[in-house]
Amino acid sequence: MLRSGVRQEIVDALQASGARSIAELSTILGRAPDSLYYHIRQLLQIKILQEVEVRRSGRRDEKVFDVAAETIQLQSSKISPDSGVAEMVESALKLAMRDLHAAIDSGSAIARGARQNIAGGRHKAWLSKTELEQVQDHLSAIQLIYNQAKPGPKRKLSTFALVLCPATATERTRN
Repeated sequence: MLRSGVRQEIVDALQASGARSIAELSTILGRAPDSLYYHIRQLLQIKILQEVEVRRSGRRDEKVFDVAAETIQLQSSKISPDSGVAEMVESALKLAMRDLHAAIDSGSAIARGARQNIAGGRHKAWLSKTELEQVQDHLSAIQLIYNQAKPGPKRKLSTFALVLCPATATERTRN
């Protein structure tokens, strides 16, 4: 799974920019190529990544990798405490927080108006089955947009992170 922040970054980079070699990924991620090999092997082993081609780069062959599926879905309908899902989500949220701080620190974050590019918050509600299905449909539509978007002119890299989960009701919230 994507318990490792580095693995999450690799998958994010490939989803955002398309198939890349380790050398290209190292440039995108700002990491040494040697630091990526282990994580690429792990992602290949669990079939999250696939090798899509081998191309010539100077005197050597270079493998090119891509995400094996358009979206990475949880494999089980029942989640157990030791499934690693919490660690995977925590890793994704840490990376999203790093992106948020970088956007704020760089001055590129715009919180209001037509050019708004930053948002966040937390919502808690009593949802019916139909309302939960509507939320899931909207989230699927957002994921589709992100999965299909590739680099190009007048495009800016964007991060979207979320957590949807059942909440435990306290006595106060039940009334």
